[in-house]
Amino acid sequence: MSRIRAPVGETDEDPGGSIRAETSVPRTQGVALPGPVAPGSVQPRGPAPHPQETAPDLRLLPAAVAVWATAAVATAMAPRERAAVVLFAVLGALVAYGRGRRRGHGRHGAAWSGPAGALLLACCATVCLLASLAAQSTSRTAGLAQALTAERGEILVRALSAPREISRGFDGEARVAFQATLLGVHGGAAAGDTVENSVVERGVVGGGGVNRLSADPDAVADPASGASNAGLRIPVLVIGGSSWSEVTPGEVVATRGSLRPAQPGDAVEALAYVDAEHERRQPAPAWRALVQRARLGLHDALAPLPGHAHGLVPGIAVGDDSAVPEDLRAAMRASALGHLLAVSGAHVVIVLGLATAVLPWRGRVGRTVTGVAVVIGLLGIVGPEPSVLRAVAMGAVGLLAVALGRRASGLPALCAAVIGLLVLDPWTAREAGFALSAGATAGLVLFSRAWSERLARHMPAVLAAAIAVPLAAQVGCLPAILLLEPGIPTWGVPANALVAPVVAPLTVLALGAALAAPWQPGLTAVLGWCAQPFTWWIEAVATVSAALPGGRLPWPGGVGGAVGALAAILVVGALQRRWSRTGRRALDLRLALPVLVSLVAVATLAVAVPAGRSVLVQWVRGSALVGDPWIAPGWRLAQCDVGQGSALVISTAPNGGVSDDGESSAGEPGAVLVDTGPPGSGVADCLAALGVHHLAALVITHGDLDHSGEATALLGAADRGGIAVDRLVIPAVEEERLATLTGAAAERGVEVLPMDTTSAPLSLGSVDLLALWPTPRAAATLPSEDGNALSLTLWLRAPELTALVHGDTGADQHTALLATWPGELPARPDVIVVAHHGSGDQDPTALADWAGPIALISVGVDNDYGHPASWVIDTLTDAGSLIGRTDRCGPMTVAARDGPLTLTGC
Repeated sequence: MSRIRAPVGETDEDPGGSIRAETSVPRTQGVALPGPVAPGSVQPRGPAPHPQETAPDLRLLPAAVAVWATAAVATAMAPRERAAVVLFAVLGALVAYGRGRRRGHGRHGAAWSGPAGALLLACCATVCLLASLAAQSTSRTAGLAQALTAERGEILVRALSAPREISRGFDGEARVAFQATLLGVHGGAAAGDTVENSVVERGVVGGGGVNRLSADPDAVADPASGASNAGLRIPVLVIGGSSWSEVTPGEVVATRGSLRPAQPGDAVEALAYVDAEHERRQPAPAWRALVQRARLGLHDALAPLPGHAHGLVPGIAVGDDSAVPEDLRAAMRASALGHLLAVSGAHVVIVLGLATAVLPWRGRVGRTVTGVAVVIGLLGIVGPEPSVLRAVAMGAVGLLAVALGRRASGLPALCAAVIGLLVLDPWTAREAGFALSAGATAGLVLFSRAWSERLARHMPAVLAAAIAVPLAAQVGCLPAILLLEPGIPTWGVPANALVAPVVAPLTVLALGAALAAPWQPGLTAVLGWCAQPFTWWIEAVATVSAALPGGRLPWPGGVGGAVGALAAILVVGALQRRWSRTGRRALDLRLALPVLVSLVAVATLAVAVPAGRSVLVQWVRGSALVGDPWIAPGWRLAQCDVGQGSALVISTAPNGGVSDDGESSAGEPGAVLVDTGPPGSGVADCLAALGVHHLAALVITHGDLDHSGEATALLGAADRGGIAVDRLVIPAVEEERLATLTGAAAERGVEVLPMDTTSAPLSLGSVDLLALWPTPRAAATLPSEDGNALSLTLWLRAPELTALVHGDTGADQHTALLATWPGELPARPDVIVVAHHGSGDQDPTALADWAGPIALISVGVDNDYGHPASWVIDTLTDAGSLIGRTDRCGPMTVAARDGPLTLTGC
């Protein structure tokens, strides 16, 4: 009896071109041949498998899923809760090890090739992740509590990323944000002193004492001063004016500002709101300065070119999309082309391919050295963006395989990259860019080749690949897309297929322009000019695709929609394998068991511990399948249902919501609440449903109980670990009337800001609030007890929308406001919060002029006041407003991410 084994996919060709029969037998099947075996022949069991395709190697997939899910939840947990997760993971590892030992019976490797081995690997990887998270959390949060309680003073930060514009103020000035490391907080000691209380720092025990930051920030740049700069190492997001756009990554700068805590699980621990003035205390490293010079030179050289070239060339070269026109940016996102502006694995592939083709080095060592040099250079130019780190990690796995002389498998390489990146930086698990990049790569690895080959049976191979590759990438990142917004982009695949031929040459030209910018601006301009046809084509495809009807297929968003899409993808993949007629072995569905076990375990732990449960609830919010369907992902405005009263929540995060789900790493921790509704209104429940635990400002438009009835309760809740409030904003004319409320705020250290039209705009995170009413003249002439007439009217400006927020003002006030409307403001907002619950005391002309695309009316069901007035509804309807009424719709949210305004919940 003879037994023949041969690896799948490896063939030996004889000089005549025939393939030996041994290649038709999979490695995992030994076929017994009765009797003599004729040379070159074999009798395989069942249909002959396809000689070039193998089943995907899923052994690392459960570990990658478990590590990712655990990191996303555990980053928001307390240390004790993480310890409980470690205990569960260790118990799971012991169970898996015992089961594997019982099944093995001495067979080397046989016991660990199934679910037991996958579960053991997943549990061990999870323990490694949690150990790394514990170590990093200790260094990140050391000294954080003292820094947050320090009064506004001088702070010292080291910039880690290039500043990005997040919004513009009423005067048109840009406000930028960038990631940095907080090195010290100077609370007012004399320069040169080294004191424990004036500078908040992390003590580093060593050399028989504690090293402290000097109160003099110059000590950071002068090691000879004897002060240590190894004190605070707190990751922060710095938010400042346009002058901060000149900061170079790597610089140490000093300024005055204040700190606010970030949301649990954010990539940063605090947000630093800084003044316009800052002083450089330590220059950036030479290579960082060179990169910054290249970026600035690139923009200068491309400035004369059309907007599509000036914006897309830096975006595709180094991920700098600051010059992309807003209409083009919106069109690219709507047509699923926004990924071109984020450096990803495609850039690495293109650059590596060009380098290996042009450079003279050959052989395994030469290719490895070339790849390492190119990847390091690309990372230095672009910066450590999540997608770039993922691409570099994938490339590192591939380079290791080349160095060892083994073929790298795509899916194991991706899983290894995910595990490695998350162990090094667990907070990456919450980055939307990381999820989109990894998902797209998984789709390419799992589906692109098979789909391309099937399509090639009916069309040219080039066309088949042009369709299959973007389709596979779109399917892979679909769950992550649905976490951000509902709906499936209809024209994304055709748009990506149309621009695919120009991406590679455009990338080469763009990178060439970036490299030439510091030394040869003329060459940069020439390369940019050569890139114009390609950027024009991308603009044309994006614009046309975004304008086509049916841009998004209906599909629920949030976690429910993402899980449903993931389940559908898994079913399609399984059926694809089972229904294959090529003779390949059908996918063993039991391989999915470890993945399901990992997800169930993480979900159980998330529900069992309070912090995990809070994070899970926030994820589920916004799903049309589970949770509150009225909460839209990336919401900017939320109208709570408080009965006959008003309570409007404004997100201050750069991308809406209460945490950042775009490519930024963090946003303002919380929101602004305008009015609270009457006593017992349940506004706290509304805030909890939205995931708001920190109010940057509580604004009371006037003292009537239907607008301020829960204000004192909200302030008192902070004493019991409830919602934190940074500042209380009230009408300046009502300071005396609201003395009880302001006194309660002062007792709790909450800043009180009286506001009227003479007040400076209030900038909070990515939004600005400007008081349009009452004027000082109105305050002097109207009776102080007329709270409605003197209630605040606010103009809200956010990155994606504007809103006119009324209190209870009436027709006379609207007439006066319309006559004195500030010329620098648009005549019509995107959203109007109708005054006085939609009462008939309105100026018809003003109401028609201010009627934006969306009108919100906070009003109680079957109220005794006849609110809202029928003619008010008719006027808004005639003006084309979409009306949201709390008496009919309940709570609602308004969002405008990458497209038109949407009203969810009505």
